[in-house]
Amino acid sequence: VRDGRLAVTAGSRLARQLRTWRTLGAEAMALAESGQWAEAIVAQRDAIDLFQRATRTTSPSLADGLRRYERREPSRVPWSTDPL
Repeated sequence: VRDGRLAVTAGSRLARQLRTWRTLGAEAMALAESGQWAEAIVAQRDAIDLFQRATRTTSPSLADGLRRYERREPSRVPWSTDPL
């Protein structure tokens, strides 16, 4: 069962306490699930930026998430084998 509101509360709290590309990606996913598209896009872009700075590479999974949120689609697919 999905509970977007609960996910946003938990995800936002986690992202504030520990700002990593993983927590921002999770927050973006929760925001998109609850229809907060603009906020999801900002969080996902921040996650992509932190990932690229940390790894000096790109993540197809994070980029795919951003494209979904820009199309106003939540992320409801399992994470890929992308080496996050």
